[in-house]
Amino acid sequence: MKLQSSYELFDTYTWVFIALFIAGAVILTFFLITSHPSTYSYCYINSQFQCSNASVYVNSSGSILIITVKNEVGTKVGFPSNAISVFPTYSNASYNGSCNPKSVTEKSTFTCTVYINNYFPSVGSQINSRYNIFYGLCSNCSDNNLNSYQVSGTLTVDVLAHKNFS
Repeated sequence: MKLQSSYELFDTYTWVFIALFIAGAVILTFFLITSHPSTYSYCYINSQFQCSNASVYVNSSGSILIITVKNEVGTKVGFPSNAISVFPTYSNASYNGSCNPKSVTEKSTFTCTVYINNYFPSVGSQINSRYNIFYGLCSNCSDNNLNSYQVSGTLTVDVLAHKNFS
């Protein structure tokens, strides 16, 4: 008799269990969607130079693009004064910047920085950009022998607000 009454209770209130399950699934899905940003950032060069991070910041004087790259060329590389050229829009307007340190050994990282005066993308928007990095293979790196090679890359990054830079 107890088994039959348990079965009748379950049979009668199955819709309550289904409704609770659906409500729980909706709440869990909402929590998972809002806890992860829905933006997409991407930075790529090639297997010899592996882009590990890219950021764009904007303030009242313009924008700054910062790219962090790992040297996987297999030897020491050096960078000339204008080691990076960036095309932040689909036009051919380019902006030059520098990479530091001026030379890096294999498996080391370097950072390229480009100041883009009077360029004000909206905070939260995304930049789709092409860029070229100029470098030279060297053992004793100096500025006069470093414009030998060029590598191109692309990036898509979110614009962040008000990082202090000059």
